[in-house]
Amino acid sequence: MTAKLKSSELGCGVPYRLTYSGQVFASSETRSLLADYIRAYKASVEQVVLYFSEVIRRGDGDELTAYILIGPSKVPQHIADTEVWRVVMGKESDYVTLKKGGDLKVIYTMAGYEVQTSVGKSLAHFVKQFNLGIGDLNVEKVEALFGFSPKLGIRDTVAAAAFRILRSFLSSATNVQQIIANRQSVFAAAMVRNPAFYEPFYRFCKHLGSWNHACRFYQSTRQVLRIEGAPESVINASQKIVMDRHRDIPAWANTHPVNDAEREIANQMRKVVEVFERRLPTSDAIEEDIFRRYGKPGPPVVLAKDTYFIRTVLRMLNDAEGIFTTDADKEEFLQTIKKRGKIPYHHGWDTMCREVEAKKRKADPRFRRVVEFVAGELREFINSCRAVRTPSLKYELVAWPQIAQERYGWDFLPQIEGATGNEISVSIWLPAFRSLGGVEHRATTVQATIRGHMPLAKASVLEEQLDIKNPTQFRPDRLSVQSSVFGKERKKTYSKAQALRLILEEAKIYAQISSENITEVQRDPSVTRDFSENVKVLERVGILHYLPGGCRLVTMAIFERTADTSNPTGWKLIKFREQVGTKDHRHIAEKTFLIIEDDELNFVVSNLAKQYQSADPSENAKNMRRTGEIKRHLADTRYKQIAARIARICRDHKVGYLFVCGGGRLISRGGVNHPVNRFFTLSRNGGRATLAGFLVNAANKSGIAIQCGAGKPGFISSKDTVLTGRIPSQLYVVSAFHHMKKPEFGYAPGGIAISKGRRDRLYDPITKSTSSFVLNASWSLLLYHFDKAFKAAADQVLDTLEETVLVSTEELEARYKAD
Repeated sequence: MTAKLKSSELGCGVPYRLTYSGQVFASSETRSLLADYIRAYKASVEQVVLYFSEVIRRGDGDELTAYILIGPSKVPQHIADTEVWRVVMGKESDYVTLKKGGDLKVIYTMAGYEVQTSVGKSLAHFVKQFNLGIGDLNVEKVEALFGFSPKLGIRDTVAAAAFRILRSFLSSATNVQQIIANRQSVFAAAMVRNPAFYEPFYRFCKHLGSWNHACRFYQSTRQVLRIEGAPESVINASQKIVMDRHRDIPAWANTHPVNDAEREIANQMRKVVEVFERRLPTSDAIEEDIFRRYGKPGPPVVLAKDTYFIRTVLRMLNDAEGIFTTDADKEEFLQTIKKRGKIPYHHGWDTMCREVEAKKRKADPRFRRVVEFVAGELREFINSCRAVRTPSLKYELVAWPQIAQERYGWDFLPQIEGATGNEISVSIWLPAFRSLGGVEHRATTVQATIRGHMPLAKASVLEEQLDIKNPTQFRPDRLSVQSSVFGKERKKTYSKAQALRLILEEAKIYAQISSENITEVQRDPSVTRDFSENVKVLERVGILHYLPGGCRLVTMAIFERTADTSNPTGWKLIKFREQVGTKDHRHIAEKTFLIIEDDELNFVVSNLAKQYQSADPSENAKNMRRTGEIKRHLADTRYKQIAARIARICRDHKVGYLFVCGGGRLISRGGVNHPVNRFFTLSRNGGRATLAGFLVNAANKSGIAIQCGAGKPGFISSKDTVLTGRIPSQLYVVSAFHHMKKPEFGYAPGGIAISKGRRDRLYDPITKSTSSFVLNASWSLLLYHFDKAFKAAADQVLDTLEETVLVSTEELEARYKAD
């Protein structure tokens, strides 16, 4: 038996798991046999799932027994309150410990088979003690459910797959019931606490959902009427009259009644009403979920751009509580709409939010009351009104056969001479099974070729299998070596292929192979817990400024720690080389920064959305679902390529650490649903941060330790510190802008865009000069995370960052207009 090794003894980092996909190629007979097996396996899992979900719906003793067999992490309160559940599923019960991996055994015990296992004996004891049982679960029923194969091993995998689906579904269903109950209590409490505000506000939101639906439905009609010269007030009044007449349409049921003033406006051009009457939505049209839109997390100041909504909210709150009493205050803080650039915003709300953020508890009590109410109590009420999506079992039924790499499973075949590097040959053992057509197949071993992204094909077999100290058994048996583009850097990766999953899509069969891996790193990754202490001289760090959701995705610079006294900060910015171009036009380019734009993907996705756009909201919803997979595939492909490119540059230039600096809702796993979430996300559980995404996978494969930090310090000027090594007594903030070289966002070439664009230049309010924003941001982010003194000084500035940036931006706008 081989001695267990630490991964660090091999110069490697922590183990990580990857999955490779490819299409299965084989003879027609083999493909037919594999397809029959996949269909039969999937049908058997679905049969077990549907049976136990039907048992759950019966209630009483059958429901309780089914929950005990399945054992989801969360159960309804009436199940959790029973004495049986507390005794059988309690922490001190042996049944819970023994049950892991033994789903088939508990089904057999409940059905009346001879008890032969420890978990069976434990359950049999509780069956007698509490008279547990499912009325029709007997030996005959079990044979019908698992009849596609007589082999216990295969039946066990079917039971495990079915119960895994049921656990997920039942836990989700229980979560939904709890969420609905919590939201109902919040809604009821708000209505009792402040009915003067919440009752009209709720009616307003329902009306807004109906109104937005009608505006989208009549989008082309409204545009034609504008071109023909109809005033906006007449168009709105006429549309509202038509909506009021047709309240029988569910999407318009919550429209506010039409008043006399609106009728007078519509009477100015009676034909406009007739235009709207000619076209009405279907009865199954759905109003916009306005509560989902305004319940999203984010700073309250962003509501200043939604002038109609925030003005209505402030008016209603003022009517209910009398916060602003004088006419001057009402005019300044409730009514005034201004423009910042080309964007209208609510001046009063913007002013209140910025003062509360800057002065905290010293701010005007009226401002604090309004901001805290909207950001806290009101947002909680809006979330309580949101519809909760009920989980559907049909979406959970994705069960493909998973085959372990072992003697009775699958294994590699010797590589054939002349085989390409993107294919591997495998043997797959299939047990005896009955196809859906009733044909009996004997156990057999088939051979096939899997073609796709298969790095394992290039790995060499180790003479002796290694045994790595790991919570799970990890014994790598293959070795692959990655070489840099320039031939100087080589990194070893030790791998162990594990399960193979077969997927059937129409006539094609796909295989997914998972593997556990460890890759050589520059240093033991455990030292990265404190970067400022552990990065040594001549070691390199990549600073990646992550800007998701806009035109620019990332910028990256590489720094090297140095003892050279000519570098006051102890760091130097180094240039790197990258192979660029395609096919015969490839060449080596030397760069200081890696700048990756995201507008190409945004442009493709935007065109795709326009191509499938419809005037009917319900048709739009169908198109969104139809194009969702296309957009996801496009985004995944692009983001995987970007992640691989970043990791390749770091590997080629001996970068041991990659520091990702960014923030906001798009970087959080629980934030906004966006394709860029799959590139890089951060989630926190307790005090522990977990990084995930294509970039993390690429860094692991290249042996690079990856960490995450704040992105806001990129707006702090670091020029003086970089040049002198001294930190000024007061750091200050710069504003970023984009200089237009071509028409973009409605701006003419030669202009600047401050709130949009790529942030390629910065404006220094102290020196009144402009310079490279990427250069300043890279240095500032490096110093913030690696220099404790700079971080302490910067933290004092970050408290008022947004307000300071606004002042600097307004100064830049005024200067540009003057020029």
